[in-house]
Amino acid sequence: MEIKDVDICITTYNCNERLKMILQALSSQSNMNFNLIINDDGSSELIDPTKYPIITKYMWNKDNKYNRVARFNESILLSVSPFIIILDNDCVPVSNNFIKAHLDVLKTADFSKGTVTFPNGRDANGWFSTANLGFKRSVIKDYGLFYPEYNGYYGYEDLDLGEDIKKRNLKVVNNVVAQTLTDSNSYLNGDRSDAVIGRNRAIFKERWLPSTKIIRDTIE
Repeated sequence: MEIKDVDICITTYNCNERLKMILQALSSQSNMNFNLIINDDGSSELIDPTKYPIITKYMWNKDNKYNRVARFNESILLSVSPFIIILDNDCVPVSNNFIKAHLDVLKTADFSKGTVTFPNGRDANGWFSTANLGFKRSVIKDYGLFYPEYNGYYGYEDLDLGEDIKKRNLKVVNNVVAQTLTDSNSYLNGDRSDAVIGRNRAIFKERWLPSTKIIRDTIE
């Protein structure tokens, strides 16, 4: 890949209509100097990447568990540009200055934490959400962005990254301009039971308790 201003990484799984909306939004940005890497976690419904010239690389993987962590880490390690933006496949940029807004913040910060807003006006910004996140490529570790032990199961990779950022004294700016709109309520109403999220919760507790300042009742 050619070095650009920024590399955008999207993971997707059977979310074609929202993904098409994202591609449409990215096709009209004020800054079009980017690579776009889409890493598909095994969708049965595929887009045709040849219809979207903004896509630099499209990767499809066999459907096998929940691999958000691996898909993002793979894409990030393929990146070549000095800045990276990651997007979940249901987060649609609302402005043609979405990329510019992230890059403006990253001139002085390590991370630009964009907003994720629902149609009802609620947001998913009360914790360290990575559904809309920009960062300097220089801050990633040798395995990528997310701690790889969380892969294959749901949850806590975001909170883990937030704790790691605090430990490393990296600068995060909440970027209200880099807004995305989602129709998914999984952020707010997802199943948090041990059966669904227990394994990753246990990994998080082992890595960060009791040092973390996150409210203990939400973890224990």
